[in-house]
Amino acid sequence: MAIDGLRSAPSLQTMLTPLDGDALGLGDFGPAVSQLQEALNALGAGLEVDGQLGPKTQASMLELLGSATLTETAQEKLSSLSAKSPTGGMASDGFDAPPPAGPSLSTANVNETAATAAPSGAGGMSSRVVDNALAENDSINPMKVGDDGKPKGWKQLQQIFTDTTGTTPSDAECQKIEPGKGIKPNGASWCGIWACHILQKSGCDVKWDGVKGGMVGDVTHTSAPKFKTPSSYKAERQAFEQSIRPGDVVTLAGPQNHHAIVTKVNDDGTFETMDGNKPHVGPGHQKLADVTGFYRPNGD
Repeated sequence: MAIDGLRSAPSLQTMLTPLDGDALGLGDFGPAVSQLQEALNALGAGLEVDGQLGPKTQASMLELLGSATLTETAQEKLSSLSAKSPTGGMASDGFDAPPPAGPSLSTANVNETAATAAPSGAGGMSSRVVDNALAENDSINPMKVGDDGKPKGWKQLQQIFTDTTGTTPSDAECQKIEPGKGIKPNGASWCGIWACHILQKSGCDVKWDGVKGGMVGDVTHTSAPKFKTPSSYKAERQAFEQSIRPGDVVTLAGPQNHHAIVTKVNDDGTFETMDGNKPHVGPGHQKLADVTGFYRPNGD
């Protein structure tokens, strides 16, 4: 699929898999990145077309496409926007007209872009995820007794397993409290399962894959950048952290691969969360430096 307005635009497959089979993202380089930068420039990004997908290019992608990587959904949006751009895309010798007025995009303002891009009005997926997560604070708490005299919220936890995994743990498994660990139906930690439930509740078509230990469906998973060189890694890691926004489901460093829903991103390099399996459902406070990846509903 070619992008309207680009010279000799590569195929969709080339754009999506430039190096290692992953969607085009931070650290990638080459002609496919140059084509992407030209397409973003036609929409007013003002990037240097150097074929290097760094923080500024990713910031433009977040601003214009709502995606940190060039997934197929982002590619389709880019094609649609390019077709509507007032310049008609890139001419053979550069711009036909100067970029439209608007805020400049740079590494310095990625954090503001990421923080404000999430809920853009009532009903947005990200805002629904945050609202639904906050609303379930303390809804499941094995350290408290519910109205039925059993651990608070055990029936809700059982239904969450059914809805997200397709399997239903027994009543006994959902009521059994392990000292220091809370409730773990069939031995399963349920921080990610609860987060998956919140995405489902918010209208995202997603399930929990117990074999892979992650969410599958209408979500995009973005992993933290891998170390390549000291100079490139610092910039890539900074852009990755600054792309995290409310409504994302993050995974955190540590042996448990803990999942949490971002509810607020702070200016000091930390963020607020709502977590399952704490051992209850409750708020948390984490460092962006500890995030190993995040899930985001597609098209949000």
